[in-house]
Amino acid sequence: MSIERLETWFVERLGIQPDRAMRHRLRQLVLDDAAARHLDVDTYAALLRRDGAVREALVDRLVVPTTAFFRHPEHFAALRAALPDWPGPVTVWSAGCSTGAEPYTVAMVLREAGVRDWQVVGSDVSAAALQRAAAGRYGDAEVAGLDAERRRRHLERCEGAWQVVPALRERMVFLRHNLAVDDVPAPARRARAVFCRNVMIYLDPAVQRALLDRLDDQVPKLELLFLGATESLWGSDRPLPSGAVGGGVRVPSGAPDAAGGAGAEGGGAAGGAAAGGGSRPGGGG
Repeated sequence: MSIERLETWFVERLGIQPDRAMRHRLRQLVLDDAAARHLDVDTYAALLRRDGAVREALVDRLVVPTTAFFRHPEHFAALRAALPDWPGPVTVWSAGCSTGAEPYTVAMVLREAGVRDWQVVGSDVSAAALQRAAAGRYGDAEVAGLDAERRRRHLERCEGAWQVVPALRERMVFLRHNLAVDDVPAPARRARAVFCRNVMIYLDPAVQRALLDRLDDQVPKLELLFLGATESLWGSDRPLPSGAVGGGVRVPSGAPDAAGGAGAEGGGAAGGAAAGGGSRPGGGG
């Protein structure tokens, strides 16, 4: 098998539509891994096909976590504004959660808003990212998006790092999931809001449509769907998933920043508009 065919098989399996930089990175990773194992491309391709652990390790090296707490806070302001209208329990799905900053941000918003019965589901294609997310431990640079009050309330010092407090970690569910091919995870099917930021741009148009169909069919309570600011709905006229308030909301960029500080219990938030996030294939905003 040529290196080009191997690349094509791998990206099709992931369901992504890589740009030139990602294809270059994938090629280099394949060549480096094959060389480290003293294998030619054909033998390495056969190994990749039959060994899930090898594929998973390649995915972990290919996808680059790029995430932060309260990244594009307008989204979280819009989420908070919707909460008073939602009966409990409230479930929010961070689809492509990377190392956990996005789902923990959602958890902070739910806690600050005084929601009593809630759960946040975080999913990602990278097992390594999920391991970090479940641990909930971050360095100083990684928590730069949190003000001092939020750090005091939601984090605690742990061996020179910051760790999310048990009151939040205990309400989280993290699981491995490939948005391109897998059905919606069972815990996420109760979601009122789905964060799927900066994932669609990496998916093939047919895969995007299939994902949207799954959201429509499998997440009946969905009301808010958050995408990245630069993402469109795959250049088609495919409608957003139907929801209890007349459809999921794709929140456009440009809303006022209303969620940057800690805020008091039950405080206000922006209306329905918000800006997008940013990440990587399989990763969150």
